[in-house]
Amino acid sequence: MSLTQEEAHSRHCKVASIIANQKLEGLEVDHQTRSDLQELANGSLTVDQALKRLHARIGHVQI
Repeated sequence: MSLTQEEAHSRHCKVASIIANQKLEGLEVDHQTRSDLQELANGSLTVDQALKRLHARIGHVQI
């Protein structure tokens, strides 16, 4: 997926906000999830792909 500079900037700001919000809640975003979020922000990963990766890693955890 090709993103404009504005879209990419907006996505990266959202990723930074997500990570900061987790820290405020006393939680830490793991390395792989951070990587997935960066790929998502870059446009090299779709939301569906990111969710599949997340479920593969923590699918056994009941939320």
